[in-house]
Amino acid sequence: MPLQIKPYYERTAKAGSAAVFRSVKVTASYDAGQSWKPVPGVNLRSSYQALLVPPRGTAAVSLHVEATDLNGNTISQTIDSLLGVRAG
Repeated sequence: MPLQIKPYYERTAKAGSAAVFRSVKVTASYDAGQSWKPVPGVNLRSSYQALLVPPRGTAAVSLHVEATDLNGNTISQTIDSLLGVRAG
């Protein structure tokens, strides 16, 4: 399943600040956060694009993202059970 992550700033951020990734690290858990695997992708600076390939039997995917912008601001965010996976 395709994955695209796009950076943005809250409306309260400085006007004219461009939301651009300097670095991005994405990991996924297919077992409710017990283990995490890197999600290789391409940092296009204005977005990060990857392909998630959940193992057979996966019920849900959790993601953890660590990103840094061009100004050195960082974020680390985990989203548990971001999406469900249907058997197919």
